[in-house]
Formats: sequence, structure tokens, C-alpha cells
Amino acid sequence: MRLSTPLLLLLSPLLAHAYRMKDVPADTSKRVRISLPVHLPEEAYDNPVDLEAARQARFQLSGFESPRDPTQITRAVIQLHGLARDAWWYFDLTTQALERATRRKNRTDGQNLLTEQQVMIFAPFFLNDQDNGATPNNRTLQWHGSQWAYGADTRAPATFLDAQGLSHPAPGVSSFEAVDAAVQHYSNKTRFPNIQSIVVAGHSLGAQMVQRYALIGAVPSRDVPVHFVIANPSSYAYLDSTRPNSTEACSSTYDAWKFGLGSYTQRYLSSFMSESLDSSKDVEDVRRRYTRERKVHYLYGLADHEVGDNRCEAFAQGDTHLMRGQLYMQHLDHILAGEQGSHTVDYVPNVAHEPLKMFISAAGLRHLFTSNDAGEPTGVGYGDKARPFYPARLSGEQQVQEAQASLWRALFSAIPLPALG
Repeated sequence: MRLSTPLLLLLSPLLAHAYRMKDVPADTSKRVRISLPVHLPEEAYDNPVDLEAARQARFQLSGFESPRDPTQITRAVIQLHGLARDAWWYFDLTTQALERATRRKNRTDGQNLLTEQQVMIFAPFFLNDQDNGATPNNRTLQWHGSQWAYGADTRAPATFLDAQGLSHPAPGVSSFEAVDAAVQHYSNKTRFPNIQSIVVAGHSLGAQMVQRYALIGAVPSRDVPVHFVIANPSSYAYLDSTRPNSTEACSSTYDAWKFGLGSYTQRYLSSFMSESLDSSKDVEDVRRRYTRERKVHYLYGLADHEVGDNRCEAFAQGDTHLMRGQLYMQHLDHILAGEQGSHTVDYVPNVAHEPLKMFISAAGLRHLFTSNDAGEPTGVGYGDKARPFYPARLSGEQQVQEAQASLWRALFSAIPLPALG
């Protein structure tokens, strides 16, 4: 049984200690558990001995991967799980969506648009500090609670052993550094010689992580295009201090990270962030990079009226998931001030806070598996019908109305008309 988002939030302290090795599903013909190497952040060390040991050490990001021939892979989909940290469930949902996508045919020659063997799915497992029994080894990364969702550093491992068996202190590793490691791994053309594009996707809390990573992440993909798919998140990192609702009850925190850029205390890229947000520095502004260069695709279920995060900082962005999404689209339109941006938005009729239905929608399949299928840097591939949101032709409310009208047209067109004469 799946729990609703409000109930998940209520039970999150209990869910924090749910996983042991026996809770992690066994490998199958479609899913195997792996560990990706993650470099330790060198800037954390002052001691040269510890620094040299850290350069040789690797921590590990646990996760689930498709058992594929890497030479056949043209696209990698990195699917981030939600609050319950059930990475295998999100892996299986994405696999179901991929199976649906492989049924689609090219309109010109009738051939399949893609095969399952062309797509690698990886679902990282962001273990928290209560999951000691689910770690495959003592170098597996663990975070505190759900702080992994906004780039926080790990709480474990606290130490590591070098080749001589000597112990060294382990610095915290940001969850965004772990995603960087995954992006770097799948963009390695020595291992994946035919890789053309990478998608980082998520639903709910996973979508929150994707949005924040797309905003400030290093995304070390070399020359491989990376797209971001954000479905039904409960809140966003805003790009300025304005909010659509009152911030009176959280005036000192509503614009702090993870809800905004007003104060940023994360270690991850902290020097770059402070320089980027300083107009006197010759560093590209992350806000401009996010809205005009990063290929971000938003998906909203038109029936997703759940509240999700019920803190003041989230309510300042709107009352429900859908409303917060609509208002964030208006916020980005305001930020762009008429300039062309790099984001798209799709509204999915009759879908609430349901990840599988979002993934198997026409827009979900398109952005996860077939848009930008040839790796064009512009992010426009075969069958990509998503309307570029910027410059905005329609407001968020107007787009919802248009989607609803399209649904009614489709329903009426399906009703057989009586024969005449």
C-alpha cells in the first residue's frame, strides 16, 4: 500500500529507520543493485596526509541499475526517489514507463522509436543515518533524515581507511556531489560510447531535489546534453525574494535555502554560489544559467491538489502542489522579463500525486525517453511537442484552462454521432 503525501510527512520520522538489508529487494532480470564511486571533496582538508589519502579514496553511492550492455546505451535516466527513499519502487515505475515508450512507432517508417536496450535507468538510494542495516559496505554514503533532497552533506561514513589501514577523517559529501558522480559516470564515453543524452528526473520530493540540483548543480556531463524532468514537487527554490503569499510567519526563513537564495549555507559549491550571486564578480549568475541554459521540463498533474509540505515557507509559494507549480511558472516568467528561456511545462489531465501516471503520460514519456533523442544541445528532438514556456504565450492559469479544454474536446470527439437520414 502506498501512503499519501501528507501521511508520509507525518510518518517521516518513523520511515527514517525502516530499511535493513532484508527490506531491499533482491536483484531481478531487470534491476540490479550497484554502487557508484564518489570522490571525496578535497577542499575539506587542511592536513596534506589526509588530503592525499582522500585523493585515493572512493565512497560509494548505492542504487539500482538496468543490466544492460553499456555499448548499446544512448540515453541514461537518473530517477530520484521520494520521501520514503524507496529507490527500487521508482526504478520499477520508470522501467514500466520505458516499456510503454518502446511501443511508440516512428511516423515515417513505422519502426520503434527506441528499444529498452538503448536506455539505462539508474535510481540512486539516498540512505539516511537510520539505515545502517541496509548499507552494502562501510563506504556507502548516508545522510541525515531527508536532507539529501537539498544538497546537504553526509553524516556517515565519519572515517575511512587508506591502503595501509590507517584511519582518516571523512568529510561530508553533498548529495549533489553524489548526483554529479552519477552524471559523470553515465557521460563517460569510454564506458558508454554511444551515449547521447542524460535525464535527471524526479517526482514529489525527488522532483524538489531535481529542481534545486538543476539550479546550482555542477552537472559534469562533458559534451553530453542533460535534461531535468520535475514532476509535482511540493516546493521550489525561488530566484528572488518575492512570494505570491504572505511570509509574515516565516520572514527570516522563507527565502533561505532550500526555499530561496537569500541565504545559502550549504558547503556544496559555496564559494561559487557566493560569487555567482555577487553582481560585482565576473561569475555567471546561477539564476540566469538556470532559466536560459539548463533544459528543465516541468510536469503537473491537474488533479494534484494535495498540500504536501505544510510549513510556512511552502505555503508562501501557494496552497497546493498544482498551485505552487502554476505560481512558480509565473515567477520564472517574471524573472525572464520577456527573454527566451530554456524551460517547458506540461499539464497532465486527470492525474493527481501519482508518479506512474505522470511518467506514462504523453509528456512524461516524451521528456523521459524520446525528446532530444539525438543529443541536440538545443534539447529539441523527435516528437517534442512541449510548448516552450518562455517567453510566456499563456499564463499558468490559461495553460490549465487550455489543457482542460483539450480534454473536453477529446471526450466529445469520442462520442459517436447519430447517423443522418
